[in-house]
Parts: sequence; structure tokens; C-alpha cells
Amino acid sequence: MYKLEDKRDGSKFFQLLKDAGYYVHKYKDELLTARNYFFLCLYLGYYGYAMSCNFKDDAAICLTVFTVFGMVYIIIQRLTKTEFWGRTWKALRKQFCQMYNYGRTPKIIRWFFIVAWSLGFFAYLIINVALKDANSLRSLAGMAVYLLLLVLLSNNRRRINWNCVFYGIILQCLFGLFVIRTTAGSTILVWFSDRIIEFMGYADVGSEFVFGAEFVNHRFAMQTMPAVIVFVAVIQVLMHLGVIQFVVRLIGTPVAYLLDVSAPEAMNACANILLGGAEAGAIIYEYLFTMPTSRLFAINVGGLSSVAGTALIQYIAFGVPVKYLLAASAMSAPAALVCAKIVYPDTDVKITDINMQEIELDVTTQTEIFDKDLTTKDQSPVKEKESGVLNEDETANIPVKTMKTDIKSDLFQPRSVGEALVLGTTNGMKLATSIIGILIVSLALLELTNSTVKWFGDRVNIDISLNLILSYLFYPFVYLMGVDAEDCLRAGEYLGLRTLSSPGVPYIYVGQLIRNRERLEEFTATFNLSIEYDRTKDILLPYWNETLVGGIFSERSELIITYALCGFASVPTVGVAFGLITAFVPHRLDELSKLAVKLLITGTIASYLTACVAGLLS
Repeated sequence: MYKLEDKRDGSKFFQLLKDAGYYVHKYKDELLTARNYFFLCLYLGYYGYAMSCNFKDDAAICLTVFTVFGMVYIIIQRLTKTEFWGRTWKALRKQFCQMYNYGRTPKIIRWFFIVAWSLGFFAYLIINVALKDANSLRSLAGMAVYLLLLVLLSNNRRRINWNCVFYGIILQCLFGLFVIRTTAGSTILVWFSDRIIEFMGYADVGSEFVFGAEFVNHRFAMQTMPAVIVFVAVIQVLMHLGVIQFVVRLIGTPVAYLLDVSAPEAMNACANILLGGAEAGAIIYEYLFTMPTSRLFAINVGGLSSVAGTALIQYIAFGVPVKYLLAASAMSAPAALVCAKIVYPDTDVKITDINMQEIELDVTTQTEIFDKDLTTKDQSPVKEKESGVLNEDETANIPVKTMKTDIKSDLFQPRSVGEALVLGTTNGMKLATSIIGILIVSLALLELTNSTVKWFGDRVNIDISLNLILSYLFYPFVYLMGVDAEDCLRAGEYLGLRTLSSPGVPYIYVGQLIRNRERLEEFTATFNLSIEYDRTKDILLPYWNETLVGGIFSERSELIITYALCGFASVPTVGVAFGLITAFVPHRLDELSKLAVKLLITGTIASYLTACVAGLLS
């Protein structure tokens, strides 16, 4: 009798477990939502208590920025999942585009804004530039010359989207005005710069453990490269969590509307501010197969006209101010779209119609892209042609589904944070090795070429070198940017080195000149003594028995040349871009390789336009 009751009790227990499991499974979503809200309330309580304890220190600002970003992310993610929000937002977007692009009234509105922005821009130039330092207007002339060069290079001048050109330049100028001229912009930029430097410092712990306490004696290889590895690993984790995609979409969608370009183009341009070419391409991976050549051109120009986050860390190690690099990288996003849309404009159908279709497409995480059922997407070239997305001469009979499946099998997509961290670390080590190798080879080949040119010159008693040739060849370009005439020869040399090698090589020399100027200012302040010197030559500091090799730049020249060099447009990098195209969409390599020279020139001029804006506003 006792055993029978025990058995019944056991059966009741298992039945309760079964019922509990059933209700947990049935109300799984509600339970997860309740859990998430519980932890959110817990965190907000912590945030409120933390602010009451320490409100005015720098850590409080960091915590506030993190909290605000998190709340915006949660609110937008929740809203976009509701059916009401989706219908309302879609209707508003459609109504806005129709109101802005069709009929006589929108044309009047457009011209009103164009005239208003133009009057404001020229009034600012007269009051704050021409009357104070007319020499800065050289940068305005440089902008006009560079835009004219792009128009001459264009393959269809009649179809240039001047709305994109106008508002792209306005967007550049507004951002430059904010970060260069205003106290708030400068403060924000300095704050972000300090956070990046602080982030780099965390890698020193691992470097010291691996290389020993003397790792600081080999700053670049043992201090900067570990920071690059850590940065790539963190970016990979953030991409796995969808944070990077969220930021890119948050910025890219308004840019797409403002500049009248497609969403993939705008989002890729914004992604290039933070990511390298491979990561930025992965965000819009599924659109690369069937987008027109003009848009594939714009995406590659975006990669060549800006630098990735890993490159920023590398250039900071050379002594280049991080605030200049951050501002230049952000300003290059609209510049890339402007230049690309002049050189290779969309030529098939009305651009706004296509933009509306593509803005409605969602940008998902990399894992979601590869996990989708590819057969549910109308991505075949035939259907795209019917909707007007491809030009007739760009359409080809390509088995898109087969190619996507092949690439899917070749790429490893992390399924957890741990896998993302391991993948990011591995990629970071490959990147760090590549950076070291490219720098060694670039410097060696440049020295070899320089010595060879000198050797041939010595045979006929002519003092000539590759650096001297580059100085005179690129002199007009830097002069138009607004660089001080005294610094133009050296600045031209650095632009030439960037075109032949990579931005890393000239930034080594620019960083040295910046450190020289800071050292000279420190000497002057210490001894309250001014000395005579020629800033184009070595400067001797008395009492310190120190020589500033290479002289110095003026602060204005430093600013402009730093902005001009902040881009990947170079002969070797174009080859790297083709390698990425081969990895993502190998069937499109042939059509893009024919545009190699235009890619190099357009990406280069995009960086030069950014430098002109900086020179005009500095």
C-alpha cells in the first residue's frame, strides 16, 4: 500500500513538470519579454543610482551615452516589429517621396531650399572666410576645379544627379563646420578621440603579458598591432549582435533620402566610416549580385575614399591627431557618393522610384543573410530587369541562387558570441600581419625606386629623386586645397606616396612633422624663447641639444594634408578592392575591372574634396 501511494505521488510530480513545460513553451515569447523588461528596469535603476552618486565625471558621460544608445536601439527595434508602425512608416515614406519628387510644387520647394542653402553658404563665406582670411578661398577654387574634373571624367553628363551633388557638399560643409568651428563639435570629437585612445590602452595588458614589459620599445609591432587585433575582434562581436548594422541603417537611411541615392549605397558609405571593405560589403552582400554597375562603382569608391577603424588605430600610432582622422572619415562618406554619382550616374530609370523600393528592404545581420531561403527573393536578373533595377547592357544570364549558395559554403558565419570573438581574433591577426608586411614591402620598394632614380640622375650630374618628382607633380593639387605655399612641395610628395603605396607610408612622415611642431611649442613655452628657423628644413633646439628632423608644417597645412590622405585610394588598394569583388561577386569582376582608373581617380578626388572643405572652414 505504501509503494502504490509513492508511485501515485511520483506520477503527479511528473505531470506537474509536463504541464509546466507546456505552459512555458506556449507562453515562451511573453516570458522572454517579461524577463527582458525585468533586466531593463534593473539596469535603469542602477543607472539612476549611479548618476546620483557620481554625476559630473567622465565615466558618467560614458554611461549616459551607452544608456541612451541602448534605449534608442530597444525602442526602434520594438517599434519596427509592430504591424501598425510598419504600415504607418511605409506610408509616410511613400508620401514624402511623392510630395518631394512629383509635380510642379515639389520643384518649387526644391529650388527654394537650394537657393536658401546657397545664400546661407555664400553669406558665411563672405563674413567668416573672405573678410578674415581671403587665402582660405583657395580651397573653394579647389572644390570647383575638382568637381569640374569629375564632370569631364563622367560617362554621361546629362544624367548627373545634381541634387545628390548639391546636398552632398552641403552635408560635408555642415559636418565640417560643426566639428571644426563650433565648441560643441570639437568637444564631442575630442571625447570620442579620448575613448579610442583609452580603448587602445586595454590591449597593452595582453601585449605586456605576451612580449614582456619592454614591449613599448617596439611601439608599432608590439603595441599598435595588438590593439588592431582587439578592435577587429570587438567589431566582429558587435556585427554578430547586430549593433553595427543598426547604427549603419540609422545613419544610412536619412542619407539615402537626403542625397537621393539607393539605401545599399548610402548604408555602405556610412559603414565605411567604421568598417573595412570586407565587413562593409558583407552588410549589403545580398544586393551586390544584381545592382547596376553604377551603384557597384559607388560602393567601391566609398571604400577607397575612407579608412577603416583599424587603419585609424594604425595612424594614431604614427602621431596623427585622431580627431582629424575621425572627422575626415565621416566627411568622406557623402563625398564618395557625390564623386561616384558624377563620374558614373544612374542612367536607366528615374532614380527615386528605385530608391523607394530599395529603402524598404531591410538590412539584416550577416548570419540572417545566409540563413534566408534564397528562393523567396526576387533577385534573378530577369525579374530585376523587369522592375528597372538593371540597365539593359548590364543584364546577364547569371544563376544568382547558385552563386550565393557557393559563397555561403565558403564563408564561416559565427553562431554565438564566442565564435564571433574567435573569428574576429583570427581575422585581426591576419590583418595585423598584412599591415606589417605591406609597410615593410612599401617602404623597401619606395626606397629602391628612389635610389634607382637618384642613380640614373647621378650618371648625368642631375640631383633628382622620386620624392622630388612627386613633389612637383602633385604641387597643384595641394595648392588648390589651401595648403600654405611653403609646405606645398612636401605635401605634394606625401600625396604622391599615398597614390603609389598606401596612406600608412605618408602618415609616418606627417606624424613626425606634427610631433616636431608640438616639441617646438613645448620648447618655446619652457624657455619663453623664440628661435629663427626654416620650417622646411631640420630645426635645432638649443639647450636641449635636439634636432627636429624634417622641419614642421603649419597647423593649417597639417589639418588639410591629414584630411587629404585619409582614404585608401592607391594603386595597390584598387587591386585589393578587386580581390574583395572576386570573393563576393566573382561574375562582376570583369565589368568593374574596366573602371579601375576611374575608381582610383574618383576615390582620390573624394578625399581631396574633403580636404578642401576642411581648408575652407579652418
